[in-house]
Amino acid sequence: MHNHATALIALSLLALTLAAEAAPVRLANRALSLAFDRATGALTSARNQASADEYLKGPAGPGNPFLIHVDPTVVPQAASNPGWWSGEIEADLGGAAVTPGACALTSLERKATESGDTLTLVSEHRGTGLRMRLTMKAPADASYADLTLTVTNTGRAAHTVVTAFPHLTGLSLGPDRESNLGLMQASYGTPDVKGWGNFGGWYGREVSMQWQAASTTPARPWRRARRTPTPRRGW
Repeated sequence: MHNHATALIALSLLALTLAAEAAPVRLANRALSLAFDRATGALTSARNQASADEYLKGPAGPGNPFLIHVDPTVVPQAASNPGWWSGEIEADLGGAAVTPGACALTSLERKATESGDTLTLVSEHRGTGLRMRLTMKAPADASYADLTLTVTNTGRAAHTVVTAFPHLTGLSLGPDRESNLGLMQASYGTPDVKGWGNFGGWYGREVSMQWQAASTTPARPWRRARRTPTPRRGW
């Protein structure tokens, strides 16, 4: 009887250990909950705490939350053509594409404070020797999380990389993806176009607005600012 009870306890502890190892790594505040795969560090869930809406409805593609082009053979027009300002961004730059799903999570660190939690995930890609350090801060009273990605080459071979971050796929607000509206990313930001109909978008070149913003309702109409006539002095 004693041996039987000991075996049951051991099996229960093993089951709890396996469940803990399989459970996702989570970071949350009052408005947003993020979940990451414990084996790879890939983002698997982005959930609205108030509405219980899961934003990552799939189908999932490359990314979530980053995509790294290693030794690309194609230079994007946005980087090579000074006169370029509009058009689709090249999805395939040649070379290898590193996504979280192809990496192995090597360490995680969590810091909890009264002002919010910080989660750091370190993953590595064996084929290229790249190490990704993803640091996320979720202020307790905020409706967002700040993500920072650092890429380090730990191998002997030199690499050229182009990093797309954040790179999210499978997004949808609410039950109907077709109802989502956003800004046309390959232009000056035309509002209220189909949210996921214009993929891509280039950061870092004369851009300082929320190109990736999406909504389920139309934005407020654009209004022309009224000019107050400037009095002219008589000469």
